[in-house]
Amino acid sequence: MNEQLDRIEAKLAELETRVALTYAAAEKTRKILWWTGVITVAAIAIPVLLIPLFLPAFMSSVSGSLPTGV
Repeated sequence: MNEQLDRIEAKLAELETRVALTYAAAEKTRKILWWTGVITVAAIAIPVLLIPLFLPAFMSSVSGSLPTGV
């Protein structure tokens, strides 16, 4: 009976270790996905917000360099 309990306790300890390692890996993956999302949104949102600020100046400089009548 004690031998059977020892095997069960050893298996339980092994499973607890595996669960802890799986949880740590899941947390790392969650953090990676979070920062990937933040960087993606920033890479799209920042240019979209800056285009209206710089487009008029760019257009005026381009239209000023064209010859008249074109």
